[in-house]
Amino acid sequence: RRKQPMAAQAAQTDGDDLDLCRVQSEPLSHDEAVAFVTSGDCGAISTFLGTTRNNFDGRPVRTLMYEAYAPMAESKMREIL
Repeated sequence: RRKQPMAAQAAQTDGDDLDLCRVQSEPLSHDEAVAFVTSGDCGAISTFLGTTRNNFDGRPVRTLMYEAYAPMAESKMREIL
């Protein structure tokens, strides 16, 4: 959660909501997330980037597909925040 918005493009839909919380079809941007939380009064930023294995239960993984009803998913994510 940021104290002040930075130059990063944030999906802010609730006035002064400063949480970057959205459903998107484009690949996630690590750089955008880091830029969003960067602040001169913070001493560190810790991130995690995960990858998908090329197999599961001995079978090859070729693709992952996710689907969601974006308005409900974003609403529920905001409840958690």
